[in-house]
Amino acid sequence: MECRHLAPVGPFHPYRGGIAHFSESPCAGLRRRGHRVLPVAFKRQYPRWLFPGKTHLEPKAVAESENARRLFDTLNPVFRERVARRIAGADGVVSQYWLPLMAPPRAYVARRPGCRSIVVAHNVFGRERRSGDLLLVRMLLGAAGGILALSESVKTEIAALRVRVPVSVAPHPMYESFGSALTRSAARRALGLDKDTPVLLFFGFVRKYKGLETLIRSLPSAVAALPKLRLLVAGEFYEHREPYDAMLDSLGVRENAHVDGRYSPSSLVGTYFRAADVVVQPYRSATQCGVAEMGPDGKAGLVVPPDDPGALAAAIVRYFEEDLGPVLAEGVRLERQRNSWDYLCEVLESLA
Repeated sequence: MECRHLAPVGPFHPYRGGIAHFSESPCAGLRRRGHRVLPVAFKRQYPRWLFPGKTHLEPKAVAESENARRLFDTLNPVFRERVARRIAGADGVVSQYWLPLMAPPRAYVARRPGCRSIVVAHNVFGRERRSGDLLLVRMLLGAAGGILALSESVKTEIAALRVRVPVSVAPHPMYESFGSALTRSAARRALGLDKDTPVLLFFGFVRKYKGLETLIRSLPSAVAALPKLRLLVAGEFYEHREPYDAMLDSLGVRENAHVDGRYSPSSLVGTYFRAADVVVQPYRSATQCGVAEMGPDGKAGLVVPPDDPGALAAAIVRYFEEDLGPVLAEGVRLERQRNSWDYLCEVLESLA
């Protein structure tokens, strides 16, 4: 494909979180494929009332994204003309979208004459529906020239809106930016874990829909079969932490859990994943997830019904007793090859 001038819009370093990490990889991939990429980043991403965390930025200094300009303000329209000047002459704008509140400024950019707008849809309505969301979503998606949905379920939600816009699917690829030089044993030493301890990892922001409560309730049954079992919880709480601590105490599994309620900077991500035997993501609902994409049951993971502590405990015990790690790891490698960043970039090119 001929070289194109593309302007990705979204959060970039030093913003934190999964969407910011996601935004970096397509930029790098498109550059490798010969395109001119000029990212447009945020000056302000969320209003304070909508952000329960402590800061929008990584807790430790990280390099700014290559060529990124922090111009966008979700709420202040004054910054829109600066964005317009930045993207002047671009063949296409690639906007990361995951929340209806983000729709108006992106719709403004999407309607700029002579520039095709591609929306990368992580979600459609977000986790909590609010009055006016449908209008905002239609505003953005209806103005797009093409939509890349990161899961089939997102594509289905978009189809229900009856917007006359081409929609393609490219599953969320696995991140490649959190490699760690630590060995498994060194990672465990850093976290105070024995080498023969079975270790579960719950990673990421703690919110109700992510099901940490279900995982904690599964622990008594799992620990009865695996007395040395340890759960690592690594992620900032976006709700009150106290009920989770009380649950660990009341169920008698406090000694089997280590809860680090801080945001995990990029420098620590590899340590947690190296130390763990398996990642557990007991979501109550999800369209896609950057921490653990759903793979074929029994091949790249074990899938259980939501809100079912007994089924989750049985899957945890099965994983360790049947030594499923090597089998599922091979399945994950195959899924990673099929759902690559290069493939996602190819789909973006076809839409642009």
